Amino acid sequence: MEKITTIGLDIAKHVFQVHGVNGAGAIVCRRRLRRDDAVGFCKALPPCLIGIEACATGHHWARVLMALGHEARLMPACYVKPYVMRQKNDATDAEAICEAVAPPTMRFVPVKSEEQQSVLMLHRVRELWIRQRTMLVNALRGHLAEFGIVTQQGIAGVGMLIALIEDGDNDLIPSLARSALLLLIRQLREVHEKVSEMDRQIHAWHRSNELSRRLETIPGIGPITASAIGATVTDSVIRALLRVTPRPRLLLTTTDNNRASHAVHRAYRQVPTLAAYADPVAGQAHQHRAAPQARASGPSPRRSPANAPYASFAGP
Repeated sequence: MEKITTIGLDIAKHVFQVHGVNGAGAIVCRRRLRRDDAVGFCKALPPCLIGIEACATGHHWARVLMALGHEARLMPACYVKPYVMRQKNDATDAEAICEAVAPPTMRFVPVKSEEQQSVLMLHRVRELWIRQRTMLVNALRGHLAEFGIVTQQGIAGVGMLIALIEDGDNDLIPSLARSALLLLIRQLREVHEKVSEMDRQIHAWHRSNELSRRLETIPGIGPITASAIGATVTDSVIRALLRVTPRPRLLLTTTDNNRASHAVHRAYRQVPTLAAYADPVAGQAHQHRAAPQARASGPSPRRSPANAPYASFAGP
């Protein structure tokens, strides 16, 4: 078999498609591989350029191929799509990947390490628990509204609802409904504890990572956002977010009105907004003015931690 210089690898759960060409661009190899045979096939090849679409498992296979001595490059699927010919299937996808990885103007996705993916998984699990916590709170409000019980808006009113449900002396809630709502409260406390556990793990990684700690020094960025940025983006993207590039409107991470677009990871699309609320001069002045009062009477309710409203029902 002729020497393969470039390969387009269309990965999937069980069957991979390989499209390889030589230095002249002629097709040398077109075949299907079972997942268990992919590593052995690539190990037998001389070092070459292998293109893969960036997806959930793309970073894992890129690391495996790089460990075998190949040059693995990840590309967004939207950049590969223009190279797909008619009759889209695995073979045409692999051919399109092989053609897309060759041009020097192609923009590639940096390969994430296992540590970066682990940190991002902490964030995704945390977001899942927060969504479930919000669903449980909304369920409590909706069920109690059927009996004419409505409290103030926001998460601060949840403690009042829970205290009312757990108070068995009142007759505002029927006993059957109370038994069902108590189960929701129990699950709400469990979910809240899981969110707190995710926060502890994220903060622990944040303290051990130099880049994340440096990002936290930017006004408007805390440990959660800093750890998400540090585990996702490269230095060039960070410079774009900080607007230190000559023309931000030419970057993929911004729009014409200089706002972060949906191409940016949702964890740091809010960075420009948070930074706008964190004017360093005004913030320092406010801190100096509020310091004596804060020492005398404790933190202001308006600046309470995100989990403070749950303190009333966090449980032992």
